[in-house]
Amino acid sequence: MSKRWATGWRADAALLALLGVLLVINPAGYVGRGADDYQYVEAARCWVAQGPCLPTDHWEARWPLVAPMAALFALLGENRWVAGIVPLAASLGAVLVLRRIGDRLFGAPAGLVGASLLVIAPVMSARLLVPAVEPIELLLISLGALWLLQRRWWRAGLALGLALQTRETGLFLVIALGALFTLTPLMRRHIAPAVGTLSGLALPFLVEFIGFALATGDPLYRRLLSTGHGGIASTETDMVLGDGALPFFNRALIESWRHEGPVALHPLIDGPLNLLIHPWTGFLLLLMVTGWIAIRWIGTPEQRRTLTRLVLLTLGHILFLTYVLAIDPKPRMMLPALALAALSGGAMLAALGRATRPLWPTFVFACIALPALVALSEHRRYHAVEAEVARWRAATGARVEAPDFLREGLTFLDGGAPEPLASDSPYLLLSVGGRCAPFEAAPGMDGRLRTVAAFEQNFWGRFNSGRGGQLCIFAQKADVAPGEVEALFAPDPSALIRPKR
Repeated sequence: MSKRWATGWRADAALLALLGVLLVINPAGYVGRGADDYQYVEAARCWVAQGPCLPTDHWEARWPLVAPMAALFALLGENRWVAGIVPLAASLGAVLVLRRIGDRLFGAPAGLVGASLLVIAPVMSARLLVPAVEPIELLLISLGALWLLQRRWWRAGLALGLALQTRETGLFLVIALGALFTLTPLMRRHIAPAVGTLSGLALPFLVEFIGFALATGDPLYRRLLSTGHGGIASTETDMVLGDGALPFFNRALIESWRHEGPVALHPLIDGPLNLLIHPWTGFLLLLMVTGWIAIRWIGTPEQRRTLTRLVLLTLGHILFLTYVLAIDPKPRMMLPALALAALSGGAMLAALGRATRPLWPTFVFACIALPALVALSEHRRYHAVEAEVARWRAATGARVEAPDFLREGLTFLDGGAPEPLASDSPYLLLSVGGRCAPFEAAPGMDGRLRTVAAFEQNFWGRFNSGRGGQLCIFAQKADVAPGEVEALFAPDPSALIRPKR
């Protein structure tokens, strides 16, 4: 690849075009159904209705996502596409910054290749329009790293401080990056880098402490919300921490998470091992390991040293989240680590292209990209589900009720979300893991199946439980009770697609 086409505005335009192609393949967007994005939408609605709301949990406290989304809701109205503007902008900004970091560390075209590897990975491509804090966190950490490279100390500190305001999971990278760039000058009695970075880092927290001290009398109010995530019930674990219990280094909590993937050696290590082979990571971690080995023969000594630092930062981030914070090690939680892995892969492929024929790095890139694109294309199209239900309701004018987690998923439905269970609606909307037909004759149903949206099970379902199945609208008897709906699926707990928190 010519350096001319891999740098500057041409490289940025290529990344923008790639994002456009990925959105055409599957603009999945808002999920709901128990996912975190519903919590952020509700928090933004509160801001629209009342102004900045005092948070009551860690989701509501993540204002770098909630505040701009609330502003867009107020200006443009509520729908799934407006809800996707902030994460899409953050994702685009993150990959553009990462390209610049890659070029600065390894030279073109490493930045463009690495950024392309990351954006193709389903952990990013399938979530471009999902209201989430991960792309904002990645953007701010990336900006902090770029400004550290450019010796813009105060700006770097401010970006890293805002990253921690978004979510505290970046703490290891913030500390490691700050130490990497400021400790050596400090030992040489050059205090400007450390002072500038720390002053920028402290500013967002100073504002936070003053604000919550005035609002609640407790400057650490938000920190208490953040450390209390282990006390919130989750479908991904049977364990709920008691009042005052902290998740840090909590082995029982670490072992209790339900991991996605086929590896089941020991609950303490299954999460990170499944992360290595999870298709949603785009196999970037495996590519990083391969690149770290290969760069010894095809790279320069400086590239080898830089790549080793990236590997250590990646490993440290994954271990910190998994074992220190006791967070479920799913791909979306590890987006900064996967970004580092993508940059490492870009460096390896660029070095391979310089050392051999361009055919070889192109072949490796294709081997990474094609499975990722297949996974993206087969990912559930939540916007299509919403459109299917909207068409049915517009055609029939009928009222339909649904369990709460389905109501969350259809919160942007034209005419409003379905009504709660036992609302005396003549129709019932359910999501089942198999086929709708066997449930037509279940107690409470009158045997009439109205419409179906199907989601076929596929290979990726091994890593994403509940991907297959169908969405069913049944005519129901007038006397069916909410408890009976759950009882329909008691013989087969996998039949009902459960929400995930």
